[in-house]
Amino acid sequence: MDDLPANDDAPLFVPEEFQLEHREEAHRMVASTSGRQRVGRRIASVVGSRKDASRHWSFALAVAVHALAALLLLVITAVTGTWTAGGIVLGLAGLSLVVTLRILRSCERRRR
Repeated sequence: MDDLPANDDAPLFVPEEFQLEHREEAHRMVASTSGRQRVGRRIASVVGSRKDASRHWSFALAVAVHALAALLLLVITAVTGTWTAGGIVLGLAGLSLVVTLRILRSCERRRR
């Protein structure tokens, strides 16, 4: 290859033949699918994989459980009239939600 040092700012060079070959292949693939298949592939690409779906469900479950706990805390606080203690515990529930979401995100990164 060249003895010139690599320059990160320089544009990448891709041979014209390579571009044309893959462009034609992409056009053939699109032309060979019916409209219904194309719509299905687009929906599948937007929705994502099952891993993404399970991750979204686990995040949603964590938020739902913490929201239910916050609602219960507010009801108990209103009934007993202990707004200071209720506010502190509500803050701890919010902190718990933040920590739970970070742990779930960390576990998801390790699975990849």
